Amino acid sequence: MGLVQALFVFAIAIGTTSAALAAERLGFPACKDKALMARALDLSDQSDHQAAYVIVQRGMKSRDCRVIPADELVIETTPPLSRLIKVHKRGDPDEYWIIN
Repeated sequence: MGLVQALFVFAIAIGTTSAALAAERLGFPACKDKALMARALDLSDQSDHQAAYVIVQRGMKSRDCRVIPADELVIETTPPLSRLIKVHKRGDPDEYWIIN
C-alpha cells in the first residue's frame, strides 16, 4: 500500500468532502471486518483521526482492508441507520465494508 493511498484512507476516515471526491477517482478503502470499519468510524467521530488512520493502516498491512476502484465497486446493501455499506469488487465474491 503506497503512501498516497494510505493518506487517502485517512482522509476518507475523517469524512472530508474533498476526500469523497477523490474516492471516485482513486477508489474506496474497504475492510472485510465490519467491526474494524465501525471502530475507525467511531474513533474519527471522537476526533481521534490518527487512531482511525492506524486502524485502517493495520488492516491494509494485514490485507484485511484494500482500496476498491470506484468503477469496480458493487454495492450490496446499506443497513438502515448505518454509516457503513456492504460492497464487493466486481468479479470478487468477498464482501467488504466502506464508510458511507
